Amino acid sequence: MTDLNIFDLLLALKKKLRVIIIFTILFTFAAFGMAKMMQSYTATLHLQYKFDEAKEGQAPDGTKLDVYQIMSPSIISSALNNLNMDLDLSVEDVRNQMLVTEVVDAKATEIQKASVEKGEEYVINPTEYTIKYTCDGSYGAEFGNRLLSAIIKAYDEQFAEEYYNMTNVINFMDNVET
Repeated sequence: MTDLNIFDLLLALKKKLRVIIIFTILFTFAAFGMAKMMQSYTATLHLQYKFDEAKEGQAPDGTKLDVYQIMSPSIISSALNNLNMDLDLSVEDVRNQMLVTEVVDAKATEIQKASVEKGEEYVINPTEYTIKYTCDGSYGAEFGNRLLSAIIKAYDEQFAEEYYNMTNVINFMDNVET
């Protein structure tokens, strides 16, 4: 048996250099593709109601304000149609990946806690909410933000139509000279 020295090893590697480089490039692309498919992105949006009735937990018409209407199938379907993309995403898939949480400050929590200790009932009516949507990496990093934006637009249109009987917004810039 012959002894293998470092020069023989380098000579053998030189002969296989093309195969090694091709394998490395293919492995790198495959690893990148797998990492992209396994990754998920979370888009976050902050929603705040600014009308006066919201502080009492009421919609503009006096009924109970329901922020979870934003997850209604009609709104999500409208948002998916407005994105105008060929997606294999269903309304239920989007609803299952959305999370709506109330934003309650520490002061309101302390007041509620003190009221409960006194035996009184104190109801917190939050006007701020955080909406999160988690999507697969295969849709891209910005897809969640675009979808949430389309959902908010569809929700805003439905909200204005339902509570303010508005089907379109008046263009106030018509009378302004530019």
